[in-house]
Parts: sequence; structure tokens; C-alpha cells
Amino acid sequence: MIARAAAHDRISAALRSALDRAGLDEQEVIELLRARGVSISLATLERWERTGGIRLEEAVDVAAVYHMSLD
Repeated sequence: MIARAAAHDRISAALRSALDRAGLDEQEVIELLRARGVSISLATLERWERTGGIRLEEAVDVAAVYHMSLD
């Protein structure tokens, strides 16, 4: 369980960092995701950033919006 929590912490930090590097605000991310066919709320994006709890399918789309790989 500790390993899972550490992984979620790393994902959470990576999501916040990617947002900053992309120079986007959260609403822009939501709109770009919507253009890719992924409809989420601001609360969902904030939860992903806070908890790191994002599914792989969603992470693929977020990575594309941020112009980065999942590595």
C-alpha cells in the first residue's frame, strides 16, 4: 500500500508540473481534453492533480494535451 501511495504522489506532482510547463490553465486543459473526446469537470482535473488517481486511458489523453509522454 505504501508503494501505491508513493506512486500516486509522483503522479500528482508530475501532473501539476506538466500543467505549469505547458503554460495552460486548468480550464484550457479541460477544453483541449473535450476536443479529444474526453469530457471532465474542473473538480475531476483538480482531484487528479491532488491525488494522482488517474486511469491510464485518461492519462494518455492528458499527456497528449501536455505534449509529453507517460514516462
